[in-house]
Amino acid sequence: MRRLSQVFLNSDEIADKIAAAIPLRGKTVLEIGAGTGILTRALAKRAKRIVAIEIDAKLARTLAENAPKNVEVIHADALSFNSAGFDTVFSNLPYHLSSPLLFRILESDFKKAVVLLQKEFALRLVAEPDEDDYSRLTVMTQAKADVELVGEVTREHFDPQPQVDSILVLLKRKAKPVPLDADLVNALFQHKNQTIRNAFEHSAYALKKEKDELREFADSLEVKDRRVRSLSLDELAWLSKKYANSL
Repeated sequence: MRRLSQVFLNSDEIADKIAAAIPLRGKTVLEIGAGTGILTRALAKRAKRIVAIEIDAKLARTLAENAPKNVEVIHADALSFNSAGFDTVFSNLPYHLSSPLLFRILESDFKKAVVLLQKEFALRLVAEPDEDDYSRLTVMTQAKADVELVGEVTREHFDPQPQVDSILVLLKRKAKPVPLDADLVNALFQHKNQTIRNAFEHSAYALKKEKDELREFADSLEVKDRRVRSLSLDELAWLSKKYANSL
């Protein structure tokens, strides 16, 4: 399954710990990337119903043939699957799809999501301003969810064994998401080590604005000489609002 960048849990004990990360009694759970079904079965013991998405046809067929009665297996691509109506999500996210699948979850109706992520990726989700890991991924995730690192899952618990460890992450949807201009955040964080003034000037193409216009706007900001990476979530929300009202 390396062509799909899939690595599979090989420990029932770890699967049980993951499934126990949040209360599931009476819930319907969406599982993204069911794979061999080791987590699916652990979830099925705790939740009312499991909808398990698997992109690999052979794996989906095998899982459907052997799944507990409260599990519905769907052969589908999670990036195009309609996840509306699921408030609880579990997933061992494929490394190469971690970012798009995470954003897919954040854009859904989820209330809580438990996801296994490559350690380096997971640490980016809890980074603070001015840290090396602080990025667009950090702020866009923290704008919509509270992030908690539940615990590390070392590489020997996967097959085939990856070269990195993973971290189990709990995401809880915020009652009031922090309002950010996603296009603005994306553009500025392409130049996160630059001053805000320079980052705006170098984002003209991405923002579809003239350099002179952006330079004038940036010069009006009291934070113009700070680095993009130093801006907190609240400051980015303030900047998003100011940008929307000025240009």
